[in-house]
Amino acid sequence: MGKNRDVIHILILVTMGMFIPFIGSLTLAFNIDIFTSSGWISILSTFFYFLIIFALELGVVYIYYNLTNRHAQRSFDKTSPLKRKEE
Repeated sequence: MGKNRDVIHILILVTMGMFIPFIGSLTLAFNIDIFTSSGWISILSTFFYFLIIFALELGVVYIYYNLTNRHAQRSFDKTSPLKRKEE
């Protein structure tokens, strides 16, 4: 459980680290006023959409990694001399 908690803490820190430059880039590029509630609503909704798209991208990368890892493991198991000796 400690390992999962560490990963969650790291992900929270990375998300916060992505949010700070995101605020700056939105305020500079689109002239959003950070001192109004409508400005913050725009920033937070845009960041939320960004996180959803980023999560989908990470999901695709995770699936690709698992599929290629399984394929490589099967290929390795077929050609491994250690596996042949055991059989």
